[in-house]
Amino acid sequence: IFLFFVAILALGFLRKRFWCRYLCPLGTLLSVASRLRIVRRSVTAECTHCGKCVRDCPVGAIPEKRPEHYRRQDCIHCFTCLACPPKAVSFALRWPMWKGSPELGVDLSRRYVLGSLCLGGFSALMIKTNPLQTESGMRNNRLIRPPGALPEEEFVSVCTGCGECLKVCPNNALQSTLLEAGLAGLYTPRLVPRIGYCEEFCNFCGRVCPTEAIRPTTIEEKRLLQMGVAHINKTRCIAWDTDKICLVCNEQCSYHAIVGDEKKRPIVKEDRCTGCGICENKCPVEGEAAIVVYSSGIQKKLKPEPENNNPSGS
Repeated sequence: IFLFFVAILALGFLRKRFWCRYLCPLGTLLSVASRLRIVRRSVTAECTHCGKCVRDCPVGAIPEKRPEHYRRQDCIHCFTCLACPPKAVSFALRWPMWKGSPELGVDLSRRYVLGSLCLGGFSALMIKTNPLQTESGMRNNRLIRPPGALPEEEFVSVCTGCGECLKVCPNNALQSTLLEAGLAGLYTPRLVPRIGYCEEFCNFCGRVCPTEAIRPTTIEEKRLLQMGVAHINKTRCIAWDTDKICLVCNEQCSYHAIVGDEKKRPIVKEDRCTGCGICENKCPVEGEAAIVVYSSGIQKKLKPEPENNNPSGS
């Protein structure tokens, strides 16, 4: 994630507002609508090609070699270029016409067309596939979806990334993905236990989801849904690595999925674990927790807890 943001910032130095102009969906929509603007920029013969407008344009919409022209799809009408020393720049009302910018022209050469088709095909392939994808549809075994989420491929196609589930999560456990789910899963919700855990008696995310990518469930149904399974890293666990007594995860787990062995070392009962993440969230080990929740792929329903269950596991 950090490298992704560094790359975006670096590209911003190479091209002004790179994100807004080339990656942002809203920017693309506004670029299309900009062709219908009735206010147009014009440059008179008094232009001395001093380059001031080119340097001052915040979005790089004015080409350096032909400053009398501009890219309408990039122009944000900030009117910065009006600060022209010879007063050669002006804006006037004109009827919108659908034609390309004169400085760009239309390149319909075979190389251009084939290159565009290859780029489009590659982009579509990148959106639909990911080298980390497994047979279950999950692209990342740390990609834990909210309780009641549809199977991964269907979830990604139905979820709009509206963020309503993120807003109602009481522990801020749900966070937006960036590239963890591939480009097609951008901004979809995932459970991040180290930030927050899934509250046992909460089903808000399924209740507010407008597309039912997260299916609405009752509290009883939700408590039996397995989002993931906790795994203990014995080289980091205090109880396993140092033989000191630490029962934090055991004490915090309300599903009785973590029990102690004869030496009071934690053991995960996978058939009881829902992947709520409270054990990972409360683990006292600094940095990465000693107990980590991994996705179970397709969510499944666990068997109801026996009434005579012994929470201590002893």
